[in-house]
Amino acid sequence: RVTVKNVGDVLLTTVQLTDSLNRTFTAPASFTVVGAPVVRPGSPLLVNTAYNGATQPNLLTGGRLAPGEQDTLRLTVLVRPGGPGPFYSTVVATARATEPVSTT
Repeated sequence: RVTVKNVGDVLLTTVQLTDSLNRTFTAPASFTVVGAPVVRPGSPLLVNTAYNGATQPNLLTGGRLAPGEQDTLRLTVLVRPGGPGPFYSTVVATARATEPVSTT
């Protein structure tokens, strides 16, 4: 599960979540993404149905988040450890602000 929140005061567009699972599960470990990422009905996030964690590391194809808005993406991954863990994965979030953000 990945939760993303707009903590700013402007609308965010082109929201992207990236997770390169092939960096997390290196040989002898292996993984398989089971189905596409899932968001709630009516979510402003657009899932990337081709996500595979390797050649397609983007979980989304875009989306938006209003100020204060939070959403959750769910992903199922089958992992074959091939050795001791633990395994840690990091999701990177990026987006564009719809207007300049003042720091004063």
